[in-house]
Amino acid sequence: MITMLLGIVAGMIGVLETLLDVVSQQGYTPTADWHAYGAIAVSALGIVISLFARRHPKTSGVLLYACGILGFIFAKWSYIPPGIVFFIAATIALFFDMREQPS
Repeated sequence: MITMLLGIVAGMIGVLETLLDVVSQQGYTPTADWHAYGAIAVSALGIVISLFARRHPKTSGVLLYACGILGFIFAKWSYIPPGIVFFIAATIALFFDMREQPS
């Protein structure tokens, strides 16, 4: 559950921060290059991947690490906050068993 929430938060932060970065760098004219589109796509993909974290935690953990790294490649320094949250969510998914145990 915590992995899913962190992934959703990181994806939303990534989309919003990339859009704000595009607007502020271009003088409030929303023209973007392929870096911004890539960062937005990676953030949206991270949201979708985090929805599958309860059923497949190991796979989603690896894919969330990939989303964090790809976000750094596309958006450079502006992707630090969502990238860190993606890394935290991926670490929780990979190394902690958060699935509910039958009682």
